[in-house]
Amino acid sequence: MSTLKVNAIQTTGGVDVSNKILQVINVIKQDTFQTNSTSYVAVTGLSITITPKLSTSTILVIPTVNANSQNRGGVLRLYRNGAEVSGLMPTSAGSRGTTNIGSPWTGDASGDQGMMFSSTITLLDSPGTTSATTYAVYAKSVDGSVYGTRINWTNDDTDGADYVRGVSTLTVMEVQA
Repeated sequence: MSTLKVNAIQTTGGVDVSNKILQVINVIKQDTFQTNSTSYVAVTGLSITITPKLSTSTILVIPTVNANSQNRGGVLRLYRNGAEVSGLMPTSAGSRGTTNIGSPWTGDASGDQGMMFSSTITLLDSPGTTSATTYAVYAKSVDGSVYGTRINWTNDDTDGADYVRGVSTLTVMEVQA
């Protein structure tokens, strides 16, 4: 058996064909979710497992979450394999809460209960593996109140033309490095 090793591959026109998208996976969450937990929990339907074809690939991860929370608010985070993604949290937060996707807080109990916020982040991750890797959106309630953190719906969920529900997505792409 022979092995062919080259520094670059080009088309006959001289165009470099490295840095290709090798695979794309997308999920769309159309139903609702709520948590009142003060610990992070996985949002059902916003999780993707990708098995990179190359250990040198990077994974482009794009969560877009429509959410609502009231009173002290809720927090959204992106996790890899059930843990926070290293280097994706703010530094010097002190005693403040931290997030890497967003905090869909609509104000106090007398605030705008019908507002929904769309939060997103773009991560170019280098997991360095060809093993299955799971990316997921997690959520928690800051104070564990009855209002919690809601995905794709708001506190005032009246069935009427003046009220909204939304969809959230999670997209991952393997990019050949």
